[in-house]
Amino acid sequence: MNIRLLMLPLSYLYGQIQAFRRTLFDRKILTSHRLPNQVISVGNLEVGGTGKSPVTVAIANYLLKQGFHPVIVTRGYRSGLDADDNAVLLDRELVLTPQSGKDFHADEARMQSALLPSVPVIIGAKRIDACRRFLAHFPEPTHWLLDDGFQHCQIKRDLDIVLLDADRPLDNGHVIPCGRLREFPGTLERADIILLTRARSNQVPPVLQNFRDRIRFSTFEHKSLNVVHSSRSGEPFPTQDLAVITGIAKPQKLLTSVQELGLGISQTHIVRDHEPFRLREIKDKIKNCRAVLTTEKDYFRDPSIFDELSIPVATLPLSADIQEIHKSLVLSAT
Repeated sequence: MNIRLLMLPLSYLYGQIQAFRRTLFDRKILTSHRLPNQVISVGNLEVGGTGKSPVTVAIANYLLKQGFHPVIVTRGYRSGLDADDNAVLLDRELVLTPQSGKDFHADEARMQSALLPSVPVIIGAKRIDACRRFLAHFPEPTHWLLDDGFQHCQIKRDLDIVLLDADRPLDNGHVIPCGRLREFPGTLERADIILLTRARSNQVPPVLQNFRDRIRFSTFEHKSLNVVHSSRSGEPFPTQDLAVITGIAKPQKLLTSVQELGLGISQTHIVRDHEPFRLREIKDKIKNCRAVLTTEKDYFRDPSIFDELSIPVATLPLSADIQEIHKSLVLSAT
């Protein structure tokens, strides 16, 4: 018998538990807290890989251009912080250190802080506590951007944006462990905007026809290579015999993008999402390569590892086009 069929009851049970949890918040048995000013949640229904980070960065950039002062609030998944701990980054520097004094990683937070040097990035599993600690030390922001916030019910929001991958918006339709969904698809009724990422057209997929009135579209674009480390100053970055080093949720999409840019891959080193890189393993992989290509998220996981390499290293920046939701972002501030 197919093992997935055996796990269907577990998927149904998991989905029911998540639905019951939301009901507890709806009935005020569990408390949702209100932060001062506007809260925008950027989340997803699937486990990883829909582009939350580039969309969050794009929203923050747009708000900055409109004269607002946003902050990003992230859980810091697998960051090494204790459950009750939190920290704040500004321009990649710790401006509010963890209460425990522990070191932590938080690759996505470090990437966001590097790309948005004027935007504080708050890191903490208990986000309401982290935000309150931030308010005790810094001025109120105009917007709180909850990165991966759709399932985070402890904080009330003014705009709920849910990202779905346009290629497979609901994966196989099942909740984990049979599928990749965190909740039943019907939970999308709670979303203000459903943003289809990596969209190649403005066609609404058949499985989302019931939600077509709230669907918007976003495209992603890989910008030109950004050389972050070079052992041969002045020489052009190689385009062949590259090693791709990554630890993202959907590495195949990165490999496809690299090939579409006409770059030649001779070696890959792929680890799990958020898993730390090991310098020895990378050095073994790149022995016969001319250069290393990675994502911004992977690079900021630990820049010192890439700086130790004897060949050039470049990141492949990913930007999100969010023009279809600009008006909604402005309206959320009124």
